[in-house]
Amino acid sequence: MLDLIILIFLIIVIGLIALYSVITGISPMPSSTKAKAALLKEIQTIVEKNNKPHFTLYELGAGWGGTAFMLAKHFPQATIIAFELSPIPYLYMVCLKRLGKYNNLRLKRENFLTHNFSKADILYSYLFRKAMKKITKKFQEESPQGQFLISNSFACDALNPIKKIHLGSFLSQELLIYVK
Repeated sequence: MLDLIILIFLIIVIGLIALYSVITGISPMPSSTKAKAALLKEIQTIVEKNNKPHFTLYELGAGWGGTAFMLAKHFPQATIIAFELSPIPYLYMVCLKRLGKYNNLRLKRENFLTHNFSKADILYSYLFRKAMKKITKKFQEESPQGQFLISNSFACDALNPIKKIHLGSFLSQELLIYVK
């Protein structure tokens, strides 16, 4: 009987992940170690150059939360807001947050496209090309001057990056940095 309950539970979990992968157009995919290291370094540079030790960062599509938790740990003075629509990765992040001391991390189970970007200093995404087109449009319309958009691997075709960081992987990954 217990085996049947576990099997049903796994089918539901896998089914929800698959369903939300179809709904959102992408499955939860963690950022590589190289991408996270480059992201940390770039955010530190942005913070220092702009003399902005207290900042707000939106992670657009946080997946399982690896990047969001890393950012919250490395930048305790910042407010990190992680958006994730898929319920299973979101619940996973809620559990992790309760286990750790991440007072500066806010988790939102909502579509970031319905959220106004104007309150963030930095936006970060690791999403596919179609989503980046929508993010680009919101960035152009809602973002204040001086806001940064950092994209892992997928370019904003309508924007020119101020910096490209090649991550040296076999997938030719880049971190692309834009500023309004």
